[in-house]
Amino acid sequence: MPVASVVDWYGPYNSYDRLVAEARQMATNRCIYMGIGGPTNSLEVLYVGLSTRPNTRFNNHHALQAQNIKQFYICLLYTSPSPRDRG
Repeated sequence: MPVASVVDWYGPYNSYDRLVAEARQMATNRCIYMGIGGPTNSLEVLYVGLSTRPNTRFNNHHALQAQNIKQFYICLLYTSPSPRDRG
């Protein structure tokens, strides 16, 4: 049986504090997040993470607080139940 995932991105947030505020409001137990940085004309993904606790994950996230990260994105991750979870 197929499993489907839907990814709903939010951002960009131009500060780590804005990302944290958004994550604390999320009503989900799964998210993907990323930090973007580099020269303005050639931004690239510098960090990607997956969390099962977005409302507390960013309390002290050193990798995302790096000076070279200029934008942040976070997404809700919805996945249909996996076949092993269907009784």
